[in-house]
Amino acid sequence: MVESFVATLDLDGITMMVQDWGGPIGLSVAVRHPERFRALVIGNTFGWSLKGEKTFERFSKLRSRVPIHVLPREIMAAQPLLSEVEQGLGRLAHLPALIVWGDRAQAFKEPQLRRWEQTFPNHRTVVLHGASHYIQEDAPEEIIAAITDWWPGQPANQQSASRFGRLREHS
Repeated sequence: MVESFVATLDLDGITMMVQDWGGPIGLSVAVRHPERFRALVIGNTFGWSLKGEKTFERFSKLRSRVPIHVLPREIMAAQPLLSEVEQGLGRLAHLPALIVWGDRAQAFKEPQLRRWEQTFPNHRTVVLHGASHYIQEDAPEEIIAAITDWWPGQPANQQSASRFGRLREHS
């Protein structure tokens, strides 16, 4: 659906934000059409297989979260999509990336953050202190400030250190 949306509107110069299970969904479009993307905003998510990672396998089997347990289970089973995304991340590595990361998230933790930082050499990381899984609900102002401060192409003299979180910039 995302791919059809992008194609139907003939979108170009896209800055896309991905978070949670939307990471592999959105990134699958970006790896298929990297020429349409200008930058990425990445929040606690993944873009590779999670098989063998016990935390994720346990979460995908929870029955207490009906009906939302279905999507994690299906994505865990979606190895062709996850493999496509993982193999295609190199085609996106040149893009500027803002990584906004909740430090209290239950699923996505430091190892996933480090992997994103290694994948995108031209990134800025903003740790959202106290934000859990739903970063957009827990830290909306911090995310807005981080995007505003980071936006690719913004003149350097207009960029400033974020008022929120801890910044780690890499160019």
